[in-house]
Amino acid sequence: MRLVTKHDIVEEWEKKVLLTEDPHTHRRPPLSRLPCANQDPNLLRACDKPGTRHCSACRLVGYCSQDCQKEHWKQHKKDCKDPIRSSDWQPDWVKERRTPAFMSPSSMTGWEQQSMYGMGQILWGNTPALDILNIACNEGQKKHCGSRHCSRIPSGDLRHIIRTVNGLPKNYSGRLTLRINDREPITIIRNILMLAILGLLSDSSVAAEHSLHIWYSVFLPNAYFSDVLPVLSEIINKLMSDDDATIDLSPSSTLSIATTSNLRSSLGMFVSNGSLDPGQANDAFTHVMNAPERVDYRHRYMAALRPSHRLAMFEWRRFGIVQPFGAFNAHLNTPNRWLFGPGGRLFMFDSANPLEGWNVDDVIESGKRCGATEEDIMGCLFFHVRAQLLEFAERLKRFNISIHVSAEDARRMAARMKAKAPEVFQGFDRIEVSNIVDVEYVGVASVLQDWGPLLNKDNEHAALVGTFMNWFVSQPTAKAESAGPTVITRLMKEIFDASQARGGTPALRGLLSRDPSSPELLKLFASMDFKYENSKAFLAYLRKVGADEAAERAGVRRRQRHTIVPGVRARSHL
Repeated sequence: MRLVTKHDIVEEWEKKVLLTEDPHTHRRPPLSRLPCANQDPNLLRACDKPGTRHCSACRLVGYCSQDCQKEHWKQHKKDCKDPIRSSDWQPDWVKERRTPAFMSPSSMTGWEQQSMYGMGQILWGNTPALDILNIACNEGQKKHCGSRHCSRIPSGDLRHIIRTVNGLPKNYSGRLTLRINDREPITIIRNILMLAILGLLSDSSVAAEHSLHIWYSVFLPNAYFSDVLPVLSEIINKLMSDDDATIDLSPSSTLSIATTSNLRSSLGMFVSNGSLDPGQANDAFTHVMNAPERVDYRHRYMAALRPSHRLAMFEWRRFGIVQPFGAFNAHLNTPNRWLFGPGGRLFMFDSANPLEGWNVDDVIESGKRCGATEEDIMGCLFFHVRAQLLEFAERLKRFNISIHVSAEDARRMAARMKAKAPEVFQGFDRIEVSNIVDVEYVGVASVLQDWGPLLNKDNEHAALVGTFMNWFVSQPTAKAESAGPTVITRLMKEIFDASQARGGTPALRGLLSRDPSSPELLKLFASMDFKYENSKAFLAYLRKVGADEAAERAGVRRRQRHTIVPGVRARSHL
């Protein structure tokens, strides 16, 4: 409690703790199946039966019976017949016959375009979760029991860690050591809290839902105080220790934290920030996610979606809650302090989207297994992330997992690891470096120089995995639009043929005669990159930045076959 005392918030902290004893707290059980949508939050009334009969029009909600569907129609009608679901819905710039802001000569480009909206913290991943070990395609089942040592620098959120642990064989008996590092202490504090919740709460289902909402929702369940504050108290007490902190997540798993003044200060900011009421939280979220001057950017995204997906995303941008579309939400009334900074400002950019961190095919399959439909994409995401977190929490209890967390510069961390004696540290089986290989950050040559020697030389499958997120900016022919008119015409025809567009090439000519800001034309241009073969351009980029020479100096080589992140066939659900 020293941190609480230091920031002079003892009285506020005690009030929150007292809420844990409130017998009137409206607790909802964990949501494992799509619920009946016949509910009224204003009356705190909800049908608790599964929603097995889906609305035939929007397919966004389910009901347990025809009676419940009829009773709820007056409420659901507003959503089901929302103009945004209309097949002839058009962006505002089309209806108002003007040039959209993103095509204006005065519009900013790149990161500048986003920096005005939100505080710029990247709290959610924007690439699908990866199994960094992928043992089945590398070491193989015969060696799956061996101990493994992985590092993520910078870590960002926990999606890769969760996916990796859940990808281990069910009978894994080795020791898994995970090192999670990010120079942003806010990111690390959020990760520590989620890991502690998943390990320390006895009910894994409850832990999974709390972690999901802390991760992705603007509002938390009102049982947050009674369930999570004891865990937060444990973290505070540990981080205030002079030595590095260790939390026993289970009898077999531990969480070790390299404490720093920045880490303590960030935790103090979250704890000591003034109370944020629901209205303030909603206003702060709306200010970023629904800024009037950003409507064209939102509508450009919406125009490429199916009607019910438009409404699902619109609903998320209104309320900021990840859960099934028709689920009861009155209990989600506690502002999520872990998404807001000083003064109650939302941490993120307005482009942040929780869907981007997961494979959409997997998301939809998880949703269907729990009774949701493909149209209820946020409901599918809820069930997918919940299942991943639940499995992760159970594996923390069954497997031998050692998690080490730090918040330091990636290059300094590498130097510190190299200074360790070989008998103490024998190298990583996997190192995931995210996009610091981009020239705007550390660069591929420096990353290989720093981290290549830290791979486990005794494991032929040891690998360093990175993401070249910005390579296309400086590389000619990296994107379809720069490949020349012949290639562009061929790609457009392939897209039209694949979608069985009536009239084929004549229909294509008709589309190309439209205004450049036509939503259909913009969607077509965006689709070209999915069909465009740019591997030669990427290899040229690697040569330009000296990747192979840097690899040779570091004692590593580029793989000829991808066995950790295998190629996938592009498929669009949204």
